[in-house]
Amino acid sequence: MEDIRDWIAEYNPEALLADGFDEAIIGICERIGMEPVVAYDREKCLEILTSEFAEEFAEDLKEDEDYSLHDYIYTMAVEHFEFNVAGSYIGEATPVFITRFEEEE
Repeated sequence: MEDIRDWIAEYNPEALLADGFDEAIIGICERIGMEPVVAYDREKCLEILTSEFAEEFAEDLKEDEDYSLHDYIYTMAVEHFEFNVAGSYIGEATPVFITRFEEEE
């Protein structure tokens, strides 16, 4: 099976990747007059960060108990993501973060 990074390099060997978010890659984004860039699922990126932050606070987390701590961890993940990940423009090879449309049932 082909590695995701090798697959991306076929489209654009200069495409930048967001460290630690390979599981959130959903494809390549092509834009007119520009090289293709890596596309990430924004919500999956937040899931990854929330999980990482939850591990840091594992001692404090108790199943089904303190929802405010869970909310706090998610808020930290969103703030970190928006400022340090999605908010980091490093030129035309910077990845994009897609918010998927999900129809309500």
